[in-house]
Amino acid sequence: IRLRRAGGRIASALRASTDGQQTIRVLMYHEISDNVVSGDWEQMTTPKALFAAQMRWLQEAGYRVIQSEEALNLLLGRRMWPQEPLAVLTFDDGLRSYLTNAWPVLEPLGFPNTLFVATGLMGQDREHLTWEEVRHLMRSGLVTCGSHTVSHTKLRGLHAARVRSEIRES
Repeated sequence: IRLRRAGGRIASALRASTDGQQTIRVLMYHEISDNVVSGDWEQMTTPKALFAAQMRWLQEAGYRVIQSEEALNLLLGRRMWPQEPLAVLTFDDGLRSYLTNAWPVLEPLGFPNTLFVATGLMGQDREHLTWEEVRHLMRSGLVTCGSHTVSHTKLRGLHAARVRSEIRES
């Protein structure tokens, strides 16, 4: 029931009227796992079956999934807008669940996506991808990699020098 309700909310949001304006839907994910931990992380965890259903729905609803860079080019007027609805998929933190639970769904569908990694955490524990795994994913041509700071610290409230360091070094 929980999966159906959440899936329905996603589908309703994607179908929402845009008053004829061209839009790009951005679906942002963190953890794709059935191991939901109570608390704040629970809201950032998408069960595997729900994620797979959402991706199938995008395909069946005729969405064209595009890379973040292509979305930027469209928004800046560098490319012509296609007729079909557009979506961008992003995954934060560089978590292993991306490789084990999201990638097996995305690859067969040919859905491009962006993986935003916390560079200082890569390969440091069993929860995060290694750089070798990220390079392997990028060779597919479907995955681009972006920065998500070095240490995954909250930037709000930090001294400006530390904020610059977290962004530049990543």
